[in-house]
Amino acid sequence: MQDWEVLAMNERSLRENLAEKEAEMKEQLEALRDEYEQAVRDRDTNSQSVDGLQKALSEVQTCWLHCSRKRRLLLIRHSTKTGAQKIRRNIRITAQRSAEAGPGGRRGISNCQGYFGVDTERVGKSVAVRERSQRKEFIDWQTTA
Repeated sequence: MQDWEVLAMNERSLRENLAEKEAEMKEQLEALRDEYEQAVRDRDTNSQSVDGLQKALSEVQTCWLHCSRKRRLLLIRHSTKTGAQKIRRNIRITAQRSAEAGPGGRRGISNCQGYFGVDTERVGKSVAVRERSQRKEFIDWQTTA
């Protein structure tokens, strides 16, 4: 064989090798593009999921805060009601004791009212009105909750 034939054969084999490499690289490029597009879709899906979870968490936290406030208000209402009952009981006991002591006793009922700074009948009525109002608010709260 002559030199030009050898050179032609070498060029031909180089061209074939380059063509094979080009085909392989095109296949790799297509595979990488597909993987990239899949990664972008996964990222978008995950981003939407994270946004949804953050919104749900925010709603849960808001609800928890709202419910804890309601619980605190119910506790305050209960303690206020209990305190009002104790005060009314103390007023009744004091009024009974002063009535038992009579006009010549230590203090009369009028002095007892003056001591507490309130009219016992008025206090009893206003406490009853307030309790009815609180019961109505509690029932309304239960029906809305």
